[in-house]
Amino acid sequence: MAKHNTPADIPGVRERGDNGRTFQITVSIKTANGYARKSTNYTLPVSVNPNTQAAVKLIEAERERFSKLCKGLTNYDDNMTLCEVCAWYYENIAPNRLRPRSLDNFKLRLESYVLPKLGQMKLKDLKPAMLAAFFAELQKSGAVRVMYKLRPGFDLKAAISAHGSTYRSLGRAGVASKSTTSFIANGLQASDRRVVERICGYLDIPIDTAFEIVRQGEPLSANTVKGVMANLSAVLAAAVKAEIIIVNPMDKVDFPEIGTIDRPTLTPEQAREFVRELANVPNISVRALLATAILTGARTGELRALLWTDIDFERGLLDINKSADQKNRITEPKTKSSKRIIIIDTLLLRLLLQYRAAQRQQAAVSPDWTERNIVFPNMTGNYLNASMANQAVKRIVSTLGFDPALHAHSLRHTFASVLIDSGASVKAVQDALGHASSQMTLDIYSHSFALARAKAMEAVSNAITGGEVIDVFSNEPLAITAGVEV
Repeated sequence: MAKHNTPADIPGVRERGDNGRTFQITVSIKTANGYARKSTNYTLPVSVNPNTQAAVKLIEAERERFSKLCKGLTNYDDNMTLCEVCAWYYENIAPNRLRPRSLDNFKLRLESYVLPKLGQMKLKDLKPAMLAAFFAELQKSGAVRVMYKLRPGFDLKAAISAHGSTYRSLGRAGVASKSTTSFIANGLQASDRRVVERICGYLDIPIDTAFEIVRQGEPLSANTVKGVMANLSAVLAAAVKAEIIIVNPMDKVDFPEIGTIDRPTLTPEQAREFVRELANVPNISVRALLATAILTGARTGELRALLWTDIDFERGLLDINKSADQKNRITEPKTKSSKRIIIIDTLLLRLLLQYRAAQRQQAAVSPDWTERNIVFPNMTGNYLNASMANQAVKRIVSTLGFDPALHAHSLRHTFASVLIDSGASVKAVQDALGHASSQMTLDIYSHSFALARAKAMEAVSNAITGGEVIDVFSNEPLAITAGVEV
């Protein structure tokens, strides 16, 4: 090996930056397609003078190590940015691992919370300590994602009309769905910048004229942050497997502890009010879907995908075997256990028969109707928009003055809560909801099971004692006083 007097004498090494201590090392390796150049940065220890032979030896050793590494890992490229490796993952890995809806959510999390801040960083600069600090701050201070709401006094509906457009034409142009535009125009929904930019760009109006920021930097739940971290870790783990990087820095980052998740539900009394209010929902498909959801615990995606051939009216059975995602792509249910047969009672059976007759009458007078055998279709016979059920629930909740946190999925939790309160076993609840394991059912509804056990213990006590407080020493009933000495 030739003797080198300074780092600059070493082939493939050049000084980087202005600190005199950082050097870029470049090597050329043979691949199946010819030769490829790969580079990395190396910073000398503080104790080493860059103008000494000690510095030369350290850089030579690092060059040798890096050269051997690249020869063994022909895909090695830690100079890729996080944005680049995410794009690679979306195109090459995710389609074989994730369902379309899961991939959509996966991308939304990373593009909303991670890539705006870390996207242009190189993989070699993603260190565990830095990532831990980033996610701690994300949980504390909230998302980069900014939410906008219509400015008071701005008439979006009039602006759309003045443009010569309609809610439907915005949907057809891929700007925003008809229901989303309607919800925004009525001031009922906040949207992220991407949706707002599309609407304002289409109508040629400044964002600040029509919208104002209503939420920015809001703290995130531990559950949300954990999901984002898991998504990033999956991308980096795939990069390790493909030999793009050596280690996954997320392996050394602690995930946040998940506490009890608040899942708002309707009380039995509220549920009765909710069901009565369904009569005021103008869309009969949405009305029937929500009634079926609260009486069976089925997910709204499962119900939107339901066909009339999936209902056995003679035996009173509902076959859940598929699901519709946010873009109405029909997929397998959420898990293998989600495929299940639900027994429906006489009340729901009668409701569905009445609804089918009403649907046929509506179809007979609709010029746009195409029969597709869908149980809960839109006005043309196609799959119902994913947001319509939730919008209807929000309107009912607002009308009745219930907890505004309630949403369409709360009907599933309400069903489960009532089922547990009626004395159903963990296994029975698991089967009804299509959970993958009984432990999942216990984890989600631990509070409801605890209340049910307490209620059962009280029932046992009342049955044995007749409701009287017994003095076990004298065997005489005790008078119940305001306070009891301990």
